[in-house]
Amino acid sequence: ATFGAHSQPLILNNYAATDALIAWSKAAVVLSIISSYPLSFVGIKDGLFDLFQITPRQRRDMGEVVTVVLLMVLAAAALLIKDIRVMMALSGATWGNCVIYIFPSYMVLRGVQHYPALQPHVVPALLTGLLGAVLGAVGALQALINLWAFLGTFSFGMID
Repeated sequence: ATFGAHSQPLILNNYAATDALIAWSKAAVVLSIISSYPLSFVGIKDGLFDLFQITPRQRRDMGEVVTVVLLMVLAAAALLIKDIRVMMALSGATWGNCVIYIFPSYMVLRGVQHYPALQPHVVPALLTGLLGAVLGAVGALQALINLWAFLGTFSFGMID
């Protein structure tokens, strides 16, 4: 089955292996992942540095070590986790809502200090941010509930 309960996590795997268009689609997915990984990785690394308030000098001194450790952690996770549906659901519930609802609301609320013309947009921004927080919490909770239900069939590649 292409869709529904019997479909595989990567939807392209549900099509015939001999289908040329699917082969091209899979190649496009691989190219997309390979091309976007460095951008995502740098974002994660910079975000961690910012989160822990690492100075520019400390970043230069420990940058390579942090890169190696992060790559090892990400590679281990990629090797161990075969079925990534729950992680994708949790990621979508949190980051999707942040990008769509919370970050724009935050920008309006911060921007009103410098641009008073944004004042009429404060209440809608607050409501939109609140809606995003609620939807994100509900989505994350549902993903975690699915994780607990899914643990019986959750597959770790090297542990099976």
